[in-house]
Amino acid sequence: MTDYAPLLNEQDETLKVYLDPTDAVKLVTRIRKVRFFLRVDLPVLTEFAENGEPTRCYDINESLMVSAAQALKVLAAKVHFNELKAENGGTPGKVEVARLGNCIFIG
Repeated sequence: MTDYAPLLNEQDETLKVYLDPTDAVKLVTRIRKVRFFLRVDLPVLTEFAENGEPTRCYDINESLMVSAAQALKVLAAKVHFNELKAENGGTPGKVEVARLGNCIFIG
């Protein structure tokens, strides 16, 4: 059984798992009839000091719908980043993947 196996079936409640980026790529290439969303944080700067530095901001969390090809590009960058970290003795990271209904959220 793979780490992403629970995500292959439609869920009535949000199911969240943390996957190795290569497993996340396998999930995206294997799963069908779903919509992919990338979670992003957008800082909105609202106040500035006299020198122009921001002093206050709000984070807006959004999910952007993307194609499977676009999701694979993002995950390929994460795989590459993990490979670079491993070469330099770092600890590889995980990717948060969640499923709700026929929607897959990455990030």
